[in-house]
Amino acid sequence: MKKLIVLLFIISFSFQFSQAAGFGAGINAGILKFKKKDTKDLYGSKFIYSPYLKLIIHRGLAIELSYEAGYNKKTLNITDGEDSTLKITGVNICAVYRFPIIKIIPYLKVGYSRYNFKQNIESNTTHYQLEDHKSTIIIGGGVNLGLLAGFYLNAEITYTPLKIKPFDQEMDFKGMRFLAGVGWQFNLF
Repeated sequence: MKKLIVLLFIISFSFQFSQAAGFGAGINAGILKFKKKDTKDLYGSKFIYSPYLKLIIHRGLAIELSYEAGYNKKTLNITDGEDSTLKITGVNICAVYRFPIIKIIPYLKVGYSRYNFKQNIESNTTHYQLEDHKSTIIIGGGVNLGLLAGFYLNAEITYTPLKIKPFDQEMDFKGMRFLAGVGWQFNLF
């Protein structure tokens, strides 16, 4: 069902491709902070980065495709004495609602995210790998500050309500992403 919603979302805007007002690309980097206390205590905050491509439909609307990576945390679980390494990556597609004011463009975004989790767990007796994936929504907002020749600086905050259940216990990975970066866009009209 979720795949069908994403497909319909893409198709509904694809006919406007020839009327697009512009394209953009950039990269953001920052910190992923988990909200739940036990997840935050075990995995902490970690650096992430997110390259993206943007199709600007018109002044007030854009479609953004981004990839999130960089989260790779090694930790020792005190309760059972096992070392584990958690790696999180994700793909996001978002509708970006823009409010242009000369060279400053505040925006809100909402979309669909698919995150992949890979955890390697090592102990004295065994080594095993856990892989899982989960789809969720992403919401956020930010601001672009225009520079010269289509380049801009970007600051953004996003939130994802994310829970996975690889075994019988649910793990809560909902959190905030605090990002800053640079981008470039060019207008067709």
